[in-house]
Amino acid sequence: PLADNQNVGRSLADCLAKTRQHDKLVAEVTARQPTVERTLANGTALLKEGAAPTAAAEVRLLDKKCQQLEQDWRNLQESCATRTARLRHQATLQEYLNDASELAQWLKECAVSQEAVEQPKDSAMVERSLVKSKNLDSALNAQLHLCKDLEERADKLISVAVDEQEANALRRRQAELSEQLDVLNADTAAKQDKLNAAKNYFDFVEESEDLEQWTTEHLAVASAEEYGEDWEHLQRLQQNFKDFKANVETNKDRFDALETLAEQL
Repeated sequence: PLADNQNVGRSLADCLAKTRQHDKLVAEVTARQPTVERTLANGTALLKEGAAPTAAAEVRLLDKKCQQLEQDWRNLQESCATRTARLRHQATLQEYLNDASELAQWLKECAVSQEAVEQPKDSAMVERSLVKSKNLDSALNAQLHLCKDLEERADKLISVAVDEQEANALRRRQAELSEQLDVLNADTAAKQDKLNAAKNYFDFVEESEDLEQWTTEHLAVASAEEYGEDWEHLQRLQQNFKDFKANVETNKDRFDALETLAEQL
């Protein structure tokens, strides 16, 4: 009855506990094998010696008992092997389910955390949000390997499932995981797009304000009507104006970049 027990546990801890119990039974069966083999050998030897006609009934009884012992021993070994295989399968199944549950919980927590992120109100807040989003993206990429590993483990379990119900349950679980990961990946990408757009907006505002101030400050120089009181003064003014023009030319790239950013927005 112990070897034929169909209860393999409904959790990993329960399964491992039953495995330890079964291992003790297997060890006991293995230890008794020499005794059984010796008993069968003795019975076979007695049968080969033959018996008087008056002991024919005893011979038949001995032969029957030997055959029964041999069959029972074979059945016990087969039952032990079958239960060992079932316990190993159940342990592998429970390990998969535990790992799948941990990944599903992690994905759920990430989704909740991402939804809780407030709309950035300034560039500093955008930068912090972008760092968090990129860290999450890196973590998701790392989890892709785990999800692939779980998928491979699920396929192996499905191929040796005890019945179609177990196989279908595994297919559903893996499909749910894959969908969770895909949705979170899509949400993360969309979030990063919005954050990058917000960063561009705040960069535009900051740069436009800075250039506006720069333009105001340099407009006075450009519109100045001072022409010099003497030759030396005029030369200084001409040199200052050359420097001014070079400065304007240098900042032209900033204006061009700002215009490009405005078009993107």
